[in-house]
Amino acid sequence: MEKQKGGLDFRSLSLFNKALLGKWSWRFVEERDPLWKQVIIGKYGLQEGAWCTKEVVWGNAFEGCVIEPLFYHCLEGLVDVWDGGSWGPRFIRQFNDLELEDVDTFFGRLHNCFSALGTIDDMAWMGTKNEFFSVKIFYFSLASRSLESFPHSTVWNSWAPARASFFVWEADWARILTQDQLRRRGWRLPNRCYMCKVVEETGYHILLHCPKASLLWQLVFALFQVQWVMHSSVRGVLLSWNSCSVDKKRKKAWKVASLCIFWSIWKERNGRAFEDRESSDQTIQRITSYFDSRGSTRDFFKIRMSILSVLIGIGMTPALPKLVQAGPPEVLSVILDGRVVGSIPSSEVETAVNHLRRLKVSAISVIPDDLEVGYIPLSMGGAYPGLYLFTSPSRFVRPVRNISIPSEEGHDIELIGPFEQVYMEIRCPDGSNGGRRNIFPATHEEIHPTGMLSVVASLTPWSDHNQSPRNMYQCQMGKQTMAFSSQAINCRADQKLYHLQV
Repeated sequence: MEKQKGGLDFRSLSLFNKALLGKWSWRFVEERDPLWKQVIIGKYGLQEGAWCTKEVVWGNAFEGCVIEPLFYHCLEGLVDVWDGGSWGPRFIRQFNDLELEDVDTFFGRLHNCFSALGTIDDMAWMGTKNEFFSVKIFYFSLASRSLESFPHSTVWNSWAPARASFFVWEADWARILTQDQLRRRGWRLPNRCYMCKVVEETGYHILLHCPKASLLWQLVFALFQVQWVMHSSVRGVLLSWNSCSVDKKRKKAWKVASLCIFWSIWKERNGRAFEDRESSDQTIQRITSYFDSRGSTRDFFKIRMSILSVLIGIGMTPALPKLVQAGPPEVLSVILDGRVVGSIPSSEVETAVNHLRRLKVSAISVIPDDLEVGYIPLSMGGAYPGLYLFTSPSRFVRPVRNISIPSEEGHDIELIGPFEQVYMEIRCPDGSNGGRRNIFPATHEEIHPTGMLSVVASLTPWSDHNQSPRNMYQCQMGKQTMAFSSQAINCRADQKLYHLQV
């Protein structure tokens, strides 16, 4: 069956076998006296009209097919069928109410056929112009009947991994090996959902209605600002997925989001079933791919691995379980998303920071452009010097010009976050030196003078309605610590901040 109709571009063997049997039924009528036909007639006999044997030999190839001009037309009927120049078939019983519609359809088709008196009844194939039977035409005629709608464009999405597409295809046809499917195949085992451990495990429950799965679905709907009512089946979700109104910038990410959620849920379920590995709700949300402002799909694991490769290439020593490393002032720790991943000599940290910023500005794919490079040098006298890198979503970032890296106009914009800007030297765009002169010269420049109000404080609207500067300080510090991270969605940050009046 074609992919557009829910198959894998392989022919249906049952339909193709029926089409081949139809060919022999056709030859039985068309060929007059071949030896094979005489043998079959001698064994089974003929029905009235000599179009078929009394006992079906190859199975009824036309079973389930509507009798229409594609298959037969009669040239002359019998006395009890053709009466007075019109069709007048007589039936042996009265019709019930459920059969009346089929009777009307039958007579409608019958009156479109004519009867030529004096000719012999014959069977004609109306699927082709020359009225010769074709297995190909018969097969496609059978395949086109009573097919349900299939979400082809959603399942076979080129942006999604092939394994995810094949899994969703199986889930659409309710063929994934959940516990209820195994019990139908004869396995004797207790049926309980591995995710919620409350109800029986079925394909629709674990992918759509399980409380653990609902966390991911609600997260995606919140990210895309979509109001959604969950369908009862996987096919229903997929059929209605692309009909949702999403802005053009994030359309590609929306098309692949459902497949990513299905695949992430199934991987977590298999981890609990076969590896006895149960992740927390926050971890489940983290391992799910997220989408940036340009609508591109991003994966935490790949991003972190590429950053680690760059860091090792510029002199970082990876953190190993039993490796005892020196601390400040000889070396500084490198922390990636809250985890110590290695250490780097203090004399080489600034070189590593400049290299990371150069990769950010050049928009090389190995380093995300919104990577936050928080460098706390020893000279600042802080309690926790080191190199802090952040890649998690839902962070505040703002654009500034990187004046320490020579580049063309418009190619010097760098996105910085609230953590790193505290330890950066950013000057106003008036041409002054800025910074702390010779000790810490300015490395970045504001795009506009109002940018000096900082990324978060500048979001505080209409100071007449806020207790400035206390509100600015609390708003900034609160959002730096809480932000609107997906991991804090159950305890929203806006419950701890002042209401922003916009």
